[in-house]
Order: sequence, then structure tokens, then C-alpha cells
Amino acid sequence: MSMYRTVVAVCLANVAALAKVKAFSTAFEFLKAKLTEILLTAQERELVLTGIAEDKQIQKRTLAKLGATIAAVVKGYAHTNGDMKLAAEVDFSESALFNEKDEDILISTKIIQKRATELLTKLADYGIDKTMLDLFASEIEKFSAKKPAPATAISNKELLTNKLDNLFDEANTILKEQMDTTGKIYSSIDPNFYELYKISRKIIDRGGRKTHEGVLKGTVVGKLNAQDTENGPLADVLVQNIELNIIVTSDEKGAFDFGDVAAGKYTLKLSKQGYLDLLLKDIEVKNGEDKMVDAVMLVG
Repeated sequence: MSMYRTVVAVCLANVAALAKVKAFSTAFEFLKAKLTEILLTAQERELVLTGIAEDKQIQKRTLAKLGATIAAVVKGYAHTNGDMKLAAEVDFSESALFNEKDEDILISTKIIQKRATELLTKLADYGIDKTMLDLFASEIEKFSAKKPAPATAISNKELLTNKLDNLFDEANTILKEQMDTTGKIYSSIDPNFYELYKISRKIIDRGGRKTHEGVLKGTVVGKLNAQDTENGPLADVLVQNIELNIIVTSDEKGAFDFGDVAAGKYTLKLSKQGYLDLLLKDIEVKNGEDKMVDAVMLVG
């Protein structure tokens, strides 16, 4: 998403330029809408599995706790009456039940349920009654009903992944066939914006580090003035590497990352609407080094 974020940030920082070409600004609005849909779909995809998995784990913990409680009572009864076979059959702790595979905890808890039901009249003095066993049966049934849920979730996640792929294709089509083409006129009417737009369309290679390379990244915060002691992270700051002619944007935590770059000295230009531009010179990146740049922008 970094390239898309950068394109959006460049355009939002140059609204006067957008107004010059109606077709380009219209395509930009289409792109923003498509990126919003991408973000929402990505969030939905992550929630599909995590939400179901967390709910299922809570249900499993409840079942394991109740199963272990009843098993302990049955085991105590068995020891009192010298029935070592029964004691071994229901020898389950809460952690042992919880750590079993889903299909195994169902087998184990049904064994506990069966033995406790067979001894119901004899377990009354131990605190086990029909109400508790009915609750236990209900918990077994509820967990059993949840067991297939992850398979369904995986299927839904695959559908959402396919949807995301299609949305990215549509976003790329808007960029290539609408914004890139209608934006060419800016080379004549607004060369500065045209150059920024071209740079923003570059995709940074995040591949493995090569020999004679380091990583160049950092964070940017904003202040009211140089004396201000309070600051906060700045999102959507345009960070241009002058030597590499590449632009990235800061995220909601103020972080930016150029990835692997050749060892050497770099100049970074930071800009954001409402803040004074910042130029950072002679930033040296050494071989194998993760170079962190801490930038502070002042309200302008």
C-alpha cells in the first residue's frame, strides 16, 4: 500500500494542481474510493479468522474448566470406592483438556459426562446434580457446533483475498489508464507537480539486502515551535530522497522506510501541508546498518 499512500499524499498536498485538470482530479477521487474499499476489505479479512478463533478459545476454556471440575469429583468418588479404573478414565486436569485437539476434547468430555451421568445418584453428596450435568452437556454441544467454524472462516478469507486482488487490479487500472494518461498534461502546465507524481508512482524494492547496502528509515513528529516540549507523530508526511529520487509517506505512527539503499550519504526533504518544509542533509548509511532518522517538523 505504500505506493498508493504516497500518490494520495502527493495529490492532497497539491490540490491547486488537481484543479487544473478535471479528468485527473476525477480519476483521483475514484482512486481514493477504491483504496478505502481495499482498507475495509483487508480489515474484514483479518477479523474473519481472529474473531472466530478468539470466541472459540473462550468456549473451549469454559468447557475444559467445567469438564475438569466434574472429572475431579468423579475421580474422588472412584478413589473412595477403590475403583482405580474409573479414576484413570476420568483423570483430566483443566490444562490437559484445554490443550487437547478440538476433536479430542469432545471425546474426553463426553467420557466424563457419561461416567458422571451413570453415577448421578451417587455423586449428589459430592455436589454433582442433574442441573450441572445438563449445563455440561450444553457446553459440549456449543463447542461442537463451533468446531467447523474455522473451515468456514478460511473459505470466507479466501473469498476476501480474491476480492482484494480484484480491488488492487482496479486501483492499478485507475492509476495506469486514467491518472497516468490524463496526468501527462502536467508536464507542460505544472512540471513540478508532474515530477512529484512520477516519483510517487515508483515502487520501492523491499527484497533481501544486497552487499554494500543498509536500511534507511525513521520517524517524524510535529511541534508548534522549536521551544515546544510536546510533540506527536505526523502521518502522511512526504519524505523525498533527493539522491534516489524516491518519495515515501509516513504512517499513522510517523514512521517512514526507504528499505535497502546503497551505502552513502543522502538528503531527505520532508513536507506536509500546514508545516514548514524540512531538509536533512548528509545522512550517512553504512553497509549492513539500519540508519534511523528522527525528524521534527514545525507548524508553519
